[in-house]
Amino acid sequence: MDATRGTATSNIGQLLGELSSEVDGLAETLTERIIATEQRYLEDTPANRHYLYDACRTLLSTILFQLGAAQPADLESAGAAGRLRAEQGIPLATVLRCYRFAVQLVWEEFAARANRIPPGELIEFTTAAWALVDRMSDALTTGYRDTERALIRADAETRARHIRELFDTRTETPARAMEALRALDLPEQGSYTVLATEIEPGRPENTAAATQSLRQHSVTAVWETREDVHLGLACGRSPDEIISAVTGLATLFPGRTGASQPFSAPQRIADAVGEARLALRCRPPGIRTVTWYGADPIPLLLVQLPAAARRTAARILGPLREIPDIQREELLTTLRAWFDHGGSNPAVARQLHCHRNTILYRLHKIRDLTGRDCDNPVEAAELYIALQAEQLLGQ
Repeated sequence: MDATRGTATSNIGQLLGELSSEVDGLAETLTERIIATEQRYLEDTPANRHYLYDACRTLLSTILFQLGAAQPADLESAGAAGRLRAEQGIPLATVLRCYRFAVQLVWEEFAARANRIPPGELIEFTTAAWALVDRMSDALTTGYRDTERALIRADAETRARHIRELFDTRTETPARAMEALRALDLPEQGSYTVLATEIEPGRPENTAAATQSLRQHSVTAVWETREDVHLGLACGRSPDEIISAVTGLATLFPGRTGASQPFSAPQRIADAVGEARLALRCRPPGIRTVTWYGADPIPLLLVQLPAAARRTAARILGPLREIPDIQREELLTTLRAWFDHGGSNPAVARQLHCHRNTILYRLHKIRDLTGRDCDNPVEAAELYIALQAEQLLGQ
């Protein structure tokens, strides 16, 4: 049997009619119970009390109508109530408690007058009534949760749009950057830096951990994932605070991270994205470090002019590509170590576990093949630039 359909006899119908005629007083009672119980979420003001009274009256009227109606149960009204409460931001637990208070009040009043109803009719009606109440509760919960999920999706989409506007807004439209900052609850004054961390397939992005780490330094951040990088905007009170907080992120990301120079004008965010991307490329792949824009001028020059850098490297180191792979890598490893140790042959020999004369032999071999001597400062600089270009850009 469908809930109360067919069971609302004349006796039961008369009783429900009596309760419907007293719905104003019942709504007052329910309002008092809810205010006494839900003070955390409802301030007892005349406006709130009036609004709550209307909501209680509607709820009680709906329950009484559904219990006595002859047609199949209309669960849409319960679902609509759940959707409305979700839009109002009332916690679901509170909504369900208030619904239970209303059902309890109706049942108390019904039970107090049920002595004139034959026991058999009462049992049948009670069973069907509680089944209807359960279905109304389920419909209310479903409506609430569906709306809640839709609101969360809408909030996420709105937030993502504001973040995208932050990173894409050019200097000629500064008002858009300020609007996005306000919408994201980010400071409109202070210091900022843009971060670009490369995406490593199969590795966690760790932007949440980075946000938490920055927060410990009183720096807030928002992130957006692009095709090749995670972009982040870090906001702090001063450049020193930003630098201190960002430098500690190196171990959180699986690859390279680039950081723009700190700046104070929000309209510079889009330009800072370019700085962060360039700074990221100023280190060879696979190195977990934070590189600040402008900290390494030669790598920055090379990544800004990649085509010219590759041609220069090919012209200078091209002869090394003609020798066997093992010999070429041996010479390049020695050359890198020589630059790393500031031209100290003994230090290079210790690192590579070979005799100092072996290092000299390899450097002379590089001179013979490239025409450039490490003892000549200009020619050594050319070798360094070519070596850096190959490391950063490949052959």
